[in-house]
Amino acid sequence: MPKKRIAKKNIYLETSFEDILVCKKNSLKPFMEVFIQKPENITQQNLGTLAGIFEITNHSENSSYIVNYLVSIIKKEYYAKNKRGALESFESALHKANLALAKLAEHGSVEWIGKLNAVILVIEKNNLHLSQTGKVKSFLLRDQTLIDLDEGVSNPKINNPLKTFTDVTSGRLKDQDKFIMTTNSIFDILPTEELRKNALSFSSLQFIQFLKTALINELERAAVLVLETQKVIRETPPVIKKPAQFNAFSQTTFKQPASIQRSSPQPNPNTPKRDPLFQEIEKALEKKNGDFIDKKTGHIYIKGNYPLDHSENSLIGEQWETIKNKAIDFNSSFSEFFKPNLKKVDLKRLSTKLTAFFSTNQLNSSIKKTFTPLNLRKKITQTSSSWRNVKLNSLVATLKNKNSLQLKYLRRKNNSFSLLTQKFLAKNKPLLSTFFKTLFQKIGQVSSSIFPRFFRIKKIFAQLNFSQRIYAFLALILLLVIPYFIVRKGNQPTSSIQSLKKATLKNSYPLSQDKKVKLITQINSLYTAHQTITNLINLNGTIFAIEKNQLVDIENKKVFSIPNNFSELKLSTGMNDLNLIFLLTKKNILLSWSPVSKKFQTNTLNLPANSQLSFIKTYLTYLYALDKNNNQIYRFPRTEGGFGTKINWLKTTLKLNTTSSLAVSDYIFLVNSHHLIQLNQGRKQTFNLEKTATPIRIDTIYTKRKDKNIYLLDKTNTRIVKVDFTGNIIAQFYNTNLSQAKNLVVDEKNSLVYFLNKNSIKSFKMK
Repeated sequence: MPKKRIAKKNIYLETSFEDILVCKKNSLKPFMEVFIQKPENITQQNLGTLAGIFEITNHSENSSYIVNYLVSIIKKEYYAKNKRGALESFESALHKANLALAKLAEHGSVEWIGKLNAVILVIEKNNLHLSQTGKVKSFLLRDQTLIDLDEGVSNPKINNPLKTFTDVTSGRLKDQDKFIMTTNSIFDILPTEELRKNALSFSSLQFIQFLKTALINELERAAVLVLETQKVIRETPPVIKKPAQFNAFSQTTFKQPASIQRSSPQPNPNTPKRDPLFQEIEKALEKKNGDFIDKKTGHIYIKGNYPLDHSENSLIGEQWETIKNKAIDFNSSFSEFFKPNLKKVDLKRLSTKLTAFFSTNQLNSSIKKTFTPLNLRKKITQTSSSWRNVKLNSLVATLKNKNSLQLKYLRRKNNSFSLLTQKFLAKNKPLLSTFFKTLFQKIGQVSSSIFPRFFRIKKIFAQLNFSQRIYAFLALILLLVIPYFIVRKGNQPTSSIQSLKKATLKNSYPLSQDKKVKLITQINSLYTAHQTITNLINLNGTIFAIEKNQLVDIENKKVFSIPNNFSELKLSTGMNDLNLIFLLTKKNILLSWSPVSKKFQTNTLNLPANSQLSFIKTYLTYLYALDKNNNQIYRFPRTEGGFGTKINWLKTTLKLNTTSSLAVSDYIFLVNSHHLIQLNQGRKQTFNLEKTATPIRIDTIYTKRKDKNIYLLDKTNTRIVKVDFTGNIIAQFYNTNLSQAKNLVVDEKNSLVYFLNKNSIKSFKMK
């Protein structure tokens, strides 16, 4: 008996939201909003649900549209990229909100600063991420204990719009958890302890009804968002395979059973019966004229598509198909035309003309008897019927064996037509020899009138004087030489094509046979340093060269020296969102430099005592650092005067001591042992890089936030490979200068590639 399939039990947490918004004055409704945004399609399921509360206590006209503006920006940015993780999407949405508020402040809308109260949260699977600003409260009710999520966290007054949303709190959800997020106005009528007692004593529906009644009756405006979790067990029914339905158009429908005997037309009793549908189709096809089923293969052929072996020479097969079809058409048209019109032919007149044509003294009466009206009619009838009975299969077999289209003489010893020919030749041999002798004499008489007589030319040439002979000789030479030069001139294109081929082969390069390769012929040299260049930075479209003790603006050729009290630079990176360059010295002192103020400032960066950083990169306002000694990637949030406490971002085990390059966008990319590794939320992900004829050996990688592609430097094969975020190759750029490249930056907006070759910075245009 087959094994009984058991249904699978899936256990997960189900979340439910309840929101309460009280605003008794319609004029104040634009200044407050509660929103819950769930995934709109299957591709957004991994990002979960986004929700929050916004309130602005400044009621001026300039602040009336800010709440709606922020909500739309956060929703759009959070669900903008489906493959991005929930935490990365949440941080990106908060950063976009900060930038939007900074833009409002630049345009003079500053009344809202210090008067914005908001809490935003994300529920993704069993994880919660929360960020808040201003006067709002968030509580967690777990195991009959009400926990204030803001307790122990300082909430200073925010005056910088870029720092409106800074911290993100994350945690795991449990069964029967209840989150309560509310504006501060609720505590005017309901203290924290009363809130806890009512949440425990009432059921979920009763607690929501209690809050609505209290807020509507007692307050002018308030907002509350309640989140509850509950464990759900669902059984997944077993998958039952349905019996395969018959497909009349599948490959096996017309397959002939192997047990059918080919030679005998009688059915074999041991042979399984074929499907009735197959037999019906076969009979329908046999009724059509010109259609048949090949007995050897079982394939059904329509008229004009007979099987022919093309394995040896496909060109011969195609030509033979054309010849064969022409012969069949001629056969049918000959029979259709000649047979009904045979009686209309005046055979007596035709016989008289043929007899007169062959009537010579040498012809005997046997040939004359052949062309009598009666015999002529019989011969034509026999020829017509025999022509229609010619089998083309023997001709096909002959052509297959000969491997050629030359129709050779077919020997037919047992054929009646062959015997008749032999008898005729034996009986009329003297007559035929006389006939052909006379024929060749007639041909000689005709040719004598066409071709020149050389004895006449000799006689004419003897009558000419000396000067006439010279002119005639020169004319003869011209007749012979001029055609030679004409032919030679006509052959010149062939020689030029050959020379062009030789030049092309001479100028070919190693990747000429690879896909989407573009040969870069023009390389521009931008800057040559007198000391070692350690890094190239693209800061919002401006390229900077980082040397041991200075920064160089490549475009403006300006040099900015580092103060003497700092040691040599070790690492550097740019942060586009704050328009800053960060420099790490050999003593692990972090400096920041602004292209606006042109000043260097020290920044706080707390590193472990035994750390050895190999790379530093930025994403939004976060700083990422790769530590080879501790085999970890740290993430530092931006704070006032530097960066805050680190978190260990990497959640999987990797050998970072072999990392040769690091890039940060919506994902983190590493190059380990010339191979590319993609990380998301601290874990390794599969990244399928498209294969090429010449394997890609990666040395350096470059990409950043908002870039649409990834750029891979392959020094071994002197190329830069441009791929998208799914691993597909967009283009390959080849130049021999890339064999010594050390670093790589790309300006996608202007389609420019910059690379470091020894101590020189060079660039080329991507086309």
